[in-house]
Amino acid sequence: MVQATVLGETEQEPQNPADGDAWLIGENPIGDWSEKAGHIAGRQAGVWHYFEPQEGMQIYDKTARQIVSFRNGWIRIFAPDIPSSGAVQDTELRTAFAQLLESLAETGIFPVT
Repeated sequence: MVQATVLGETEQEPQNPADGDAWLIGENPIGDWSEKAGHIAGRQAGVWHYFEPQEGMQIYDKTARQIVSFRNGWIRIFAPDIPSSGAVQDTELRTAFAQLLESLAETGIFPVT
């Protein structure tokens, strides 16, 4: 069983990369990576190899400690704000719950309707 794992997301080639390193190239890359936005860069035998993401692909970002999904672009899910006490707590809770459901659908846990 294989799970693609990257060290993190970056806009430029890291200094002193080691064979086996893999990075998610950010949305606005510079330098040698300027034409590879959204690709995964993997280092092997001293050379970078680039992998174009495919619909439904998931990777684990070690720096963020998060699974990142590709669905017409890379998607990172962030926790909704926790409702605070007060007169509008029920409204805040409903909003947070709706955000959670939307996030779960975006990552493919729930089907998109």
